[in-house]
Amino acid sequence: MKIRHILLLCSLLVLGTACGTLRETREERAARLQRQATQVAEAVREGNFLVSIDRMIPHTGAVRQVSQYSVKVEDNVITSYLPYFGQARKASFNGGNALDFKTEMNAYVVNPIKDGHRIQIQANTKEDRFLYTFQIYDDGSVTLDVLSDNRDPITYMGQLEFERE
Repeated sequence: MKIRHILLLCSLLVLGTACGTLRETREERAARLQRQATQVAEAVREGNFLVSIDRMIPHTGAVRQVSQYSVKVEDNVITSYLPYFGQARKASFNGGNALDFKTEMNAYVVNPIKDGHRIQIQANTKEDRFLYTFQIYDDGSVTLDVLSDNRDPITYMGQLEFERE
């Protein structure tokens, strides 16, 4: 019976110390958030970033969970790999590429917003003209609104991806 009490006491002691060491202090959290905000600002300033998309919100219809979709901005080129649900007013016979393309940007405009940045990118493909409006927040979360001449607007939500240190 004593052995059982000793084992219980030891396991509670180990669990208590493990939980205590995993907790982040206020100073550590503030430093982590500041590092993240600095990374976001640097990526936006340089115009080099990758956004992983996890949700899409069509103009008509319900929110849909998605995975393995992204938008990459690098060296004045936008690479868009996004699903599209909505109405196309003008499309090619084979359905076209919709929001799956790689092209040079016509414009890259950055404006500050509360807790982040708003980036507007204009790009043209053979099929359409696009305006990508990113709202990138200091915590790395992203809202992306896509407008085009020939398709209904659509919104995406995701996360800015950083290289692992």
